[in-house]
Amino acid sequence: EVAVFQGASFFRARASFQLFGTVARGLSIRTADPRGEETPAFRQVWIEKPNLATNAVVIHALLDSDSVTGAYRFTLRPGDATIIDTECTLFARVNVDHYGLATMASTFVYGPLDRRRDDIRPAVHEINGLQILNGNDEWIWRPVSNRETLQASAFVDTNPKGFGFLQRERNFSAYQDDVSHWEWRPSLWI
Repeated sequence: EVAVFQGASFFRARASFQLFGTVARGLSIRTADPRGEETPAFRQVWIEKPNLATNAVVIHALLDSDSVTGAYRFTLRPGDATIIDTECTLFARVNVDHYGLATMASTFVYGPLDRRRDDIRPAVHEINGLQILNGNDEWIWRPVSNRETLQASAFVDTNPKGFGFLQRERNFSAYQDDVSHWEWRPSLWI
């Protein structure tokens, strides 16, 4: 198993010797909005017969929601680093004022700095934080924490070069969980 399309517009991928972790989304609409979030779904999915010479799998999907419809093409290249090239064409049915492309979701229960749980494990998370390479070639790191209330951060940039959820800590001793193996969870870079 290299990738899983698991409902709505959520999908996961992993590289060799990793477990599944962070979730990518085809589209998010009104995330963290007081009006409530709209969740688009992939209604149909087609997989082209793989071509072994290209070491790639091409997946097509139709996305649908009350506000937006669209078509996606995913070119998946598995390996030590699994790459998914994503192309999409979206059509708005109504004026959509709050949407996200290349959105991600991940599990972060607690880390060493915000441990509030009665748990013997030192940390429970799929990612440590958000990494950004902005348009001025500056690297920004925002550690993730699990607050008791909803927190939102906004980053404004011109021509961002990349961003992603990273799992920096790769040592078993940081998690001490021989079932979930949080140290084996993949990072996601856009």
